[in-house]
Amino acid sequence: MDTFMRFDMDSECNITHPELAALFRSLGLKPADDQLHSILSNIDANGNGYVEFDELISAILPYINEEVLIN
Repeated sequence: MDTFMRFDMDSECNITHPELAALFRSLGLKPADDQLHSILSNIDANGNGYVEFDELISAILPYINEEVLIN
């Protein structure tokens, strides 16, 4: 949650389009605006235009294996 909140610059408990862009830039990635929109749309399960913590976890969890969780 601490990492999520680091990118939630307005402290509204969600990540906006610009905040998602900052998150990707911090990882050395520079997706185009249309790619960011697509990513946000795919993660935004409730359709409110933002990514909440639980939506981000739901999007990442399928890619995390047991070994990662233990370490």
